[in-house]
Amino acid sequence: MNLSLPIQVQLEITDKCNLKCPHCFNYDTCSYQMNDSKDLTLVEMDKIARIIVDNKIFSVTLTGGEPLTQPVLLFRLLSYFVKHDINPSVNTNLLLLNQSLIDKLSKVMTGGLLVSCPSSDPEMYKKMTGGGDYGVFKRKLTLLVDSQLSFSVNMVVTKDNINHIKTTAIALKKIGIRSFGATPMGLVPGNSQLKKVLDKAEVISLINDLLWIKDELCLNVDIFTCLPKCSFPEEIYGKKLRFVSRSCQAGKSAITVSNNGDVRPCSHSSEVYGNLLEEPFKNIYAKMEKWRALVNIPDECLECKVLNKCFGGCRVAAKAKYGDCKSKDVWMGKPFTNDPFSLEQGDIEKMNYDAVIAISGKFRFRKEKNVYLIFAGNKTVTPVNEETFGFLEYLNETGKIKVKDLADDISIDVKDKDFNRILRLLLHKNIITMNIAQ
Repeated sequence: MNLSLPIQVQLEITDKCNLKCPHCFNYDTCSYQMNDSKDLTLVEMDKIARIIVDNKIFSVTLTGGEPLTQPVLLFRLLSYFVKHDINPSVNTNLLLLNQSLIDKLSKVMTGGLLVSCPSSDPEMYKKMTGGGDYGVFKRKLTLLVDSQLSFSVNMVVTKDNINHIKTTAIALKKIGIRSFGATPMGLVPGNSQLKKVLDKAEVISLINDLLWIKDELCLNVDIFTCLPKCSFPEEIYGKKLRFVSRSCQAGKSAITVSNNGDVRPCSHSSEVYGNLLEEPFKNIYAKMEKWRALVNIPDECLECKVLNKCFGGCRVAAKAKYGDCKSKDVWMGKPFTNDPFSLEQGDIEKMNYDAVIAISGKFRFRKEKNVYLIFAGNKTVTPVNEETFGFLEYLNETGKIKVKDLADDISIDVKDKDFNRILRLLLHKNIITMNIAQ
């Protein structure tokens, strides 16, 4: 699907950071002295926020740098985006969090926080954050758990902390976390930490650790990057895990805007295609066409049966390692001759015709050339045709209604196969909810 604009933006609101993590993809551009930042003024950042709203972006991740170094700007943007029905989330190392900030976050957050923690071992935490204090982090995490705000913890994994995944998850589970991610360190051009990058066997070990954490600790698990599908061990083929379905969306459905307004395909890429303060968003996005075509895909991937679910893994990592975006992903295996990742939708819900259905959350959409994009309650975007969109509009205006009454309203047999198929698809995508009538 070729979009006119992205649906998600990573907005780097500041280059200030209170840590200096060697694995950071912005290691060379962040201001660690905290006094020589290149941040925009509030007026300039307000203009960027308006551009994002005016172009009907669905969700924005506020990141940096460390967003909590700029609390006034952070809450100004959070409030503005929520007011205009954009779902904001925040990436943070959490060390600057306090009860006052939690109280403010509780009033404006509609998305969640992604919290960085490279290890629960104090010495390893200090090493991987450039001097951070795990004891402080632990206290801040306890505050966050007590707040009931939605969040996940992400552990960036290198050769240094590959053996800390289970112990870190166990320690954080005791504090009260419910979601845990372990993400291999990304490669960026010029990163001096390439020797710390995991090899293929270590990536599989990481995945197996996550499966153990899911089964033994009952935590939701994830990998917050797009691994090439051919790097996965066979035992997770077909599993309903978030990271299994991730694919590279750089310059496609997602882009990054830096703290000076520059637009890049993703946070790991240094390629700038324009500045939001200087030219129209659509013009900049149009210049990223090669990211949406197959120009950067390795030749080995072109015949792969899961290409459209993978897009060859991370193209920036390939460039960082081999000097060319068309090179193989560092963790790439053999192309697939079939698709082992297809999930049968099956009977997601046994269709009870007395059940009550309704739109999940606020009905949000954007019109594209041939489809409507629907932003669902689970923060995903689903393309639908005009007929399905009309059906959803009607359901949104109607509110809660029994399945059999809906069928009567639109003059269709409640057992009609297409009617039931569409309902099951919308349930599967969390665009609608179903509750058994009392």
